[in-house]
Amino acid sequence: DDAIDQLPPETSTSQKLATLSHLRRETEQAYYQIQDNPVFVGLHHIAGKHSIPPYYPLELLAGMEMDLAGYSYETRADLLIYCYRVAGIVGLMSSHILTVKEDTALEQATHMGIAMQITNIARDVFDDFQLGRIYIPRSLLEKHGVDPERICEPSQRPQLVRCVAEMLDWAEELY
Repeated sequence: DDAIDQLPPETSTSQKLATLSHLRRETEQAYYQIQDNPVFVGLHHIAGKHSIPPYYPLELLAGMEMDLAGYSYETRADLLIYCYRVAGIVGLMSSHILTVKEDTALEQATHMGIAMQITNIARDVFDDFQLGRIYIPRSLLEKHGVDPERICEPSQRPQLVRCVAEMLDWAEELY
């Protein structure tokens, strides 16, 4: 995450995607051989010790790619895919480290991660908009009459509050 976020602001999307592609290759290789980069040495060790499947960190990178590609969330289901990738998967990785293996516990860990991500999205609507990102699904914005181009305008606040409240209800269901 930091490898992308800490790139200079003038870094192009194609350069960021190239960096992400490099991270993906390094992540895949870390499962089969020790790397020079201490981050991937750590991944090799932790993933091996706790049987964390390569699918997990690769899904996390797929979520990062959604951000870089400017993915547009049309429905709740679209948003849940993103939240699963960037947060639900963290719950699964944590479960492996904590040696939790029961299916119910893994499902709950996934739901907790997704719920926390939805909560973060609800909290960060304005900050995300300033970064050119809108995570609130278009269908929800339309339902409440929010113009996505004017999300930060005071005239949109009452409708936006209803969107955020509905998203927090989604999170509450998962908590």
